[in-house]
Amino acid sequence: MKAATSRPTFGPRKQDGPPHPGVMSIKKIWIAEGCISCNLCEDLCPDVFHVPAGGTSQVREVWKKCASTQEDQIREAAESCPVEVIKVED
Repeated sequence: MKAATSRPTFGPRKQDGPPHPGVMSIKKIWIAEGCISCNLCEDLCPDVFHVPAGGTSQVREVWKKCASTQEDQIREAAESCPVEVIKVED
């Protein structure tokens, strides 16, 4: 009698970034009311977020140019916001 051999099983492939590198899944980023100007978003992703002196966080006009390469940083900034005012739409 032949011994049964087990085959390795493979689950879905883990994806660490966007489903297709170079193609961004983020369609829109905005700052809702309530920003406390802590500068965390700008520290995490300065190419996308800017906090002017005496003002509240702003999304830079050029965010789409760098979003496909900085999607993880954008999402980290949104998830790290202490008042949860950074909004990301896919």
